[in-house]
Amino acid sequence: MTDTSRSDRLLRGGALLYGLGLALHLADHFRRGTDVLTGEVNLLGTISTVAGIIVIALVFTGHRFAPTAAIALGFPVAIGVAAVHLLPRWSDFSDAFPGSTTGVNTMSWTVVLIEIVGAFALGMAGVAAERERRALPVR
Repeated sequence: MTDTSRSDRLLRGGALLYGLGLALHLADHFRRGTDVLTGEVNLLGTISTVAGIIVIALVFTGHRFAPTAAIALGFPVAIGVAAVHLLPRWSDFSDAFPGSTTGVNTMSWTVVLIEIVGAFALGMAGVAAERERRALPVR
């Protein structure tokens, strides 16, 4: 990934959008107070954040595993963040926004949606980069 192919640009764009959503979502959690989270949500969020930072670093350093990592992280994070925040409370793995009394506001909804869209875009960009790589002739 040392060139600036279309899929490389898409991968960087997806990583930027996801990174922005991730940072803003994290900031919103601190604004709301981390004490409103269950231990399960806190653990999953921490693991997801660390993995996200690693994948973003892989993308921007042009690592050969960046597309695969983007796929492996992007789709599960998009689904996971949506399940944790957008569904009504369903378990200790929930920080449900619908009906919340824990400081959720319009900004909370906005940044979570940015993260979800960014994670999905990152996954899709990873798919595009993998397809492009497989279409290239072997040298």
